[in-house]
Amino acid sequence: MNSIPKQNTQLFWLFACITFASVATAMLLNQMLLLAIPFAILFALLCIANTKLIYYALLFALPISINLKEFGLISLDFPDEPLMLAITTLFPFVFLLNRNRNMQSSFFRHPIIGWMIVWIFWVLTCTITSTYPALSIKYFLSKLWYVIPFIGMTTLVVYQDIQSIKKIFLLYAIPLLAMVLFVTYRHSKLGFSFEDVTAACSPYFVNHVCYGSLVSLFVPLSVGAIFYFKRCTANWFYAIGATLIFLMAVYLAYSRGAWAAVFFAGGIFVAVRFKLVKIFFITFYLFITAAAIFLSTNNKYIDFAPRPETGIMHDNLVDHLIATLKGKDISSNERFYRWVAGARMGSVKPIFGFGPNTFYENYKPYTVHRFHTYVSRNNERSTMHNYFLFMLAEQGYVGMLIYAVFIFLVFAKGQKLYHQLTDKKLKIILISVLCMLGAFFINNTLSELIENDKLGSCFFIGIGIIVALDMRHKNGISNQLSATPISISEPLV
Repeated sequence: MNSIPKQNTQLFWLFACITFASVATAMLLNQMLLLAIPFAILFALLCIANTKLIYYALLFALPISINLKEFGLISLDFPDEPLMLAITTLFPFVFLLNRNRNMQSSFFRHPIIGWMIVWIFWVLTCTITSTYPALSIKYFLSKLWYVIPFIGMTTLVVYQDIQSIKKIFLLYAIPLLAMVLFVTYRHSKLGFSFEDVTAACSPYFVNHVCYGSLVSLFVPLSVGAIFYFKRCTANWFYAIGATLIFLMAVYLAYSRGAWAAVFFAGGIFVAVRFKLVKIFFITFYLFITAAAIFLSTNNKYIDFAPRPETGIMHDNLVDHLIATLKGKDISSNERFYRWVAGARMGSVKPIFGFGPNTFYENYKPYTVHRFHTYVSRNNERSTMHNYFLFMLAEQGYVGMLIYAVFIFLVFAKGQKLYHQLTDKKLKIILISVLCMLGAFFINNTLSELIENDKLGSCFFIGIGIIVALDMRHKNGISNQLSATPISISEPLV
């Protein structure tokens, strides 16, 4: 009979001592809650040993999570946010206990991670100078429990096992596909009407924009799956079916941003294949800058103020699109109203901005009445609908530039890595992820979605995959995919 290892014996006696001390202290102080300490420690140790299981559970939970505020409770996305918080707490221990020191040093040396740390540091700086510190602190903490689980944990999981990329995709895509079918069924009961699409999405999605945006991210991923799988196999037909369902859902979401995102993803595909990403984004940024200068010169933006008779909310999709092309729909007019306010806020506090998560509390004194519409009361407390101006208003020009450079860096690194990889299937996965990030970029530019649990997670997961693959490539680790199945219970330490 084998003897018990000395290390396990020491751990047993350590746990026994902690249990005895907790019981004794609880009895002396008459605080029975102290009895939970040894069980909490044991649970934490089990979580550290199987953090990958929690991570996979989080991926599966994301598409089906509901904000408890819908039921009159606290504003908490459940069950994904508790899982995100758990991973955020456990990740430092898992990362430090990982025996691969080369991975640890490569992680912090990676330029994307370095720039992400700069971004987090700037958010903290703007939190200190915020006009509403409590709101900004909440934003800063939420930023951490998005970045750490989805960038940090994804990087660690993929770096350790490249086969996990496929599981990450499936664990998110399968419940999302089920949700799409469920929403489509509910929408069909409402006659697929334009005005009822948000009701069909509720309570799993805040509105039809968030729903359409999320589904648009999975169009390039499912298209990539078609090319990934061998033709005429069951998986190939499944990928085709999923693509058609996602495309149908994007159309029926009636979100102009989601439609644009699908086409933009196609543009990213061309840019990556022909090494045009840098020119692509530099041109995009120059165009946006030129438009901003043009509109601000001699207050040219005033010419775009809506006329009283143009602010109409259309219940018919065709009328809505026609009004959009003419610049006469109410949502476009309201966007201008807030964009002008955001730009003026940036001119008042150009360095630090008004503070993260404070736009709603500050923007109305900086609006221009000529852009006012009957929906400008903004009872739903929505924000800018333009992420660059949103960053300008809340985190100043510095914050806006940090975000712009971060996006440029992610796509530039992704393009470079794509042309360095030799495994055909992995190249398909990488370019699909880059196209997904391109779709997210457009959706996020038109609506602030990076802190949305369902959408922000996809953004950061995509970045984590790119970082992990780049680290493996630089460290000389094989980036070859195989058909070998992976175990979701494999420990990370």
